[in-house]
Amino acid sequence: MSSDPQPGVSFWQELKERRVVRVALVYLAVAWALVQGAETLTRVLDLPEFTDRLVFALLVLGFPVAIVLAWAFQVTPDGVRRAEPFVLTGRLRRSLLVGLGVGVVAVSGVALTTFAGGRSDGGDLVGTSLDAHLVAVLPFRVNAPEALSYLGAGFMDLLAARLDGEVGPRAIDPGVVVAAARHDGAGAVLVARGLGAGRVVTGAVVGDRSWITVTAELASVPGGERLAGASAAGDPDSIAQLADQVIGQLLSLSTGEYPTSVALLTSTSPEALRAYLLGRQDRRLGRYYDAILHYDRALAIDSTFALAAIARADGSQNALAAGDGGGLQIAARYRDRLPPRDRQYLDARLPETPRTGAEWRATFEQLTRDQPDRIEAWYWLGEHRIHERGIVHGPAWVAAARTVFERALALDPEYIPVIDDLMFLAVHEGRREDLQRLARIYVNRDGREVATHPYRGLAEGGDMVLEPSTLPDADANGIVVAPLWPLAFTSVVPADFLPWIEAAFREARRRAGTDITLRTALGNEYRVNLALGRPARAAAVREEAIRASVIERHGVMTIEDALWEGVALEDAEATVRRIDERLRGVPETSLSVADARELTAAELWRYHRDALYQSAATPRRIRALAARTPHPANLDLEAHALLLEAWAQVRDRDARAAESMDRLEQILEIEPPGDNRRPAFKLSAATILEEQGDPSRALDMLDRISLWTPQQYRWGLASFERVRWLRMAQLSAQVGDPSRAVREYQRWLKLHADAEPSVLPEVEVVRAELARLEGSR
Repeated sequence: MSSDPQPGVSFWQELKERRVVRVALVYLAVAWALVQGAETLTRVLDLPEFTDRLVFALLVLGFPVAIVLAWAFQVTPDGVRRAEPFVLTGRLRRSLLVGLGVGVVAVSGVALTTFAGGRSDGGDLVGTSLDAHLVAVLPFRVNAPEALSYLGAGFMDLLAARLDGEVGPRAIDPGVVVAAARHDGAGAVLVARGLGAGRVVTGAVVGDRSWITVTAELASVPGGERLAGASAAGDPDSIAQLADQVIGQLLSLSTGEYPTSVALLTSTSPEALRAYLLGRQDRRLGRYYDAILHYDRALAIDSTFALAAIARADGSQNALAAGDGGGLQIAARYRDRLPPRDRQYLDARLPETPRTGAEWRATFEQLTRDQPDRIEAWYWLGEHRIHERGIVHGPAWVAAARTVFERALALDPEYIPVIDDLMFLAVHEGRREDLQRLARIYVNRDGREVATHPYRGLAEGGDMVLEPSTLPDADANGIVVAPLWPLAFTSVVPADFLPWIEAAFREARRRAGTDITLRTALGNEYRVNLALGRPARAAAVREEAIRASVIERHGVMTIEDALWEGVALEDAEATVRRIDERLRGVPETSLSVADARELTAAELWRYHRDALYQSAATPRRIRALAARTPHPANLDLEAHALLLEAWAQVRDRDARAAESMDRLEQILEIEPPGDNRRPAFKLSAATILEEQGDPSRALDMLDRISLWTPQQYRWGLASFERVRWLRMAQLSAQVGDPSRAVREYQRWLKLHADAEPSVLPEVEVVRAELARLEGSR
């Protein structure tokens, strides 16, 4: 038994003397007022959903602190001083310690539960699978006259109806959301979480009978991270238009649009905006041709929609079946309607004067510094680095391109245009783990597995899966790209890829004149057949294309095809004669840039066909034209003159040949627009370097040939690939790099599995050389 005299009474008296009871009552009264004020301010100021719960949790946690301070200190006329200690003994001490422990746990639990959303037993929700494509729209809070109270449910219904899953997430039925909110009494995030929604929309309406302001917020579930915000103001009777503005802003920001552009977007028609957002969504997810159709739809509805026009031009970079539709020119006509950020982007994409490759690179580097959060800026810088290999090539080319694309991917980990390029680099470097990681993102993009895409095999750590039966379901872009997979991803395509290519040819012909042009279908078939060592079949396709007026019989390309692929020799001879006859005797002052390029093609024909040929007349004519041609076209003309001068100097054993080739390489590093970028031009430059006895520089020249650019696609995406690969293998062996030589020979042989009889002797020579190299390793 305790000997403490009336401990309960003495302790209670001590509480009163120290004014602990008074402090507790005052604290509770003030806390109640603060909670009411927080709830009101949350509605009026449209503060985050958790604001009032946060205030309540802090007040709960502060209550024991206030009690302890009231017990430990006393307010006297001399100021605040520490109170005299009160000695607790026996049963009273044990009881108080247990009570304090229970109280601390209880208070902490209440605070944490409140802040988490109003329930402490949310275990039934933890295991719920959340769908990022599902959104719960809660009733909007209304701080307006009672007559406008209907707006809370009204805006919920209007927004939910517009979130149909075609653009952005799909809304849960409003009735289900309301029922869940009433039953649970929880916060917005927990309501959405309980319904399996990965997104939640909350909002508020503030105003009077004549004018209201609507605000809304899209947040993630379960984290509650703010993804986008929106606001609109107007007459209460215009709630449909206000809902359109709000949903337009939310969807625009959630699909990667920039806040400065949203005002422009929401000022256009809802139908045009919807089409534009569908296009952005489809391009982001790699549905390139569908994106083009949506952008065209947006421009058909509103021809002044400058952002849609820019997006149309951007999308054509990936949609090989579609031209750019004049998108940048349309945007330029209405550039004054664009915000400054988008005007700068347009100016970067559409220069007032032609640029060299180096100038393009500097422009996009500046754009990434000015707009580091704009994924398109990083994408275009990466595109420049991956394709314009005259400036940066070799190992540095790969590293520079990968660094930029990885920076872009950090902004949006599912941006498929960037993943496409990173996958190409991973194949080029032989980085299988990176390739598998990227392929997994690709085939599971937007949370939905693409069961029929060729990448699904890569995602599982194997090779591409090329099933011809899937081609009829592919879009136009997929059909155009299909026969190019073996050329671009040779090391990861199965050995039996030929049925896939033939099926792609047939499907492209079937669709010719609908969503694929005949020019595209026949041009693709022609170039790929050449790359596979099937010149007879390629020649037959070429004749068909000429009869259909798809290509010309006589032109610079005819000369190049004859030189490097051995086709159309008679047409090439006739083309050279036509050029000579047309331009013979034409004064230098009357020559055009196009004339100079034809003169160069005719001269290269003679140099390649006659080992003793050399002439100084044509380069003099071209230099005279270059002297009166503005930058940067003058650099392209100078490159043509240097190529011809260097070849003549090499054959004449003139020491100036080295200076000419040095200057030519300087120009190629600047990348002026023009024919110097063409594969055939650099193949000729490599031939001169070989004649000069410099195989290392010749190999470096071949490494400068650009890959996968839209310009190269117009000339033939696979132009002279088989020639380039073979030359790279031969030169690699000469410079003491047998590993690369083996890789290039293996790729060449894999693609010549169905070579025609005329090519088989060459195939046997390559097999013998490959066996020799493998036997010496």
